[in-house]
Amino acid sequence: MEEQIAIRLNAFAAFRGKHDKAVLSRLAAEAEDLAKQLTGSPLGPSNSISNQSPESLDALCELLAESYLNAGESLPFQADRDRAQILAATAIKRLATLRYLEERPLEQNLIIPAHILLRRSSWRTRLV
Repeated sequence: MEEQIAIRLNAFAAFRGKHDKAVLSRLAAEAEDLAKQLTGSPLGPSNSISNQSPESLDALCELLAESYLNAGESLPFQADRDRAQILAATAIKRLATLRYLEERPLEQNLIIPAHILLRRSSWRTRLV
């Protein structure tokens, strides 16, 4: 699921402003790293992480965070539970960042040149 999240984060970044692109690209790189780590060293039995794949990026991130939390409570070895809880914290931070970026209007992601802003402010003063 981390690989799917990385792909979707990169796709979402393509439609956002410069700042959001950087944040989303960083989150995608983090997800790619976690996917590689989990491929090399899986987190307990394969059934501890859900294989569902919701359509929305938000829902996928939420499902993965929930899966990590569940694994953190149910894995038999303490080291695996600790690792799952660290992954859950990472997934929750990612989800919170994504929701924050999704709630911001797209206009806040666009850089408006200063000369346009100055024109707009002068228009407002004339209209008042």
